[in-house]
Amino acid sequence: SSWDVLDSMDGMPSGHRRKFWLFALLLASPLLVEGGLRSIMAVRGSERGVGFHEHFGWRAYASVEREGEMWGRDRPARTNSAGWRDRERTREREVGTLRLAAIGDSFTFGVGVDDGERFTEIIERDLDGVEVLNFGMNGFGTDQELEVLRHAVLDHAPDVVLCETYLGNDLLDIQHSVRHRWPKPHYVLDGADLRLIPPHAGALLRLRSATYVGEALALVARRLGHEESQVREECPDPVAL
Repeated sequence: SSWDVLDSMDGMPSGHRRKFWLFALLLASPLLVEGGLRSIMAVRGSERGVGFHEHFGWRAYASVEREGEMWGRDRPARTNSAGWRDRERTREREVGTLRLAAIGDSFTFGVGVDDGERFTEIIERDLDGVEVLNFGMNGFGTDQELEVLRHAVLDHAPDVVLCETYLGNDLLDIQHSVRHRWPKPHYVLDGADLRLIPPHAGALLRLRSATYVGEALALVARRLGHEESQVREECPDPVAL
């Protein structure tokens, strides 16, 4: 047991004891730093809001409440238990209700727009018998939106699917396998067909997505390398710190 280990150290030379505690401290340091960073982010209200997703490349975490210019304007923005910035939804609908699903990027997600004031919520509020599900995510291109349709929207059996497209950058987004420093799905021509290439995430990116230590190391590496920022106004939390 751990107590037996400590007891056995009584007869250990002082130099060996110092090496043992130094080794133990080195092992514990990343956990202590991670815990400290998480505490700081919680106090600041800046907990991570976005991480890697195996189908979409990135997406918001489930059941988070976030403030900041990439979210709402004057009030915190919230995601539901499925990770979309929307109220809780069920796959079943009320009888006689028309279901519309909106897919898109920051315009649908609602950057700088408070909950209750986005176009999906206005449509739902102003049209009787219509519910509008919001599947928007900042920075998405139409290739990612197609994956959202396949992996999230169709499960809710919508009557109408609205795909919001911004020609200012969406045709550029689909040409890349990495955007905003996140890998993303993309399509390539394979003869006469389009072939999907899923997003690839290596160990370092998964570390960055899972821990604040990894995020901090990525930020330091970029600054030491004098990398110009590629983070555009669409993508929330590309670097949480």
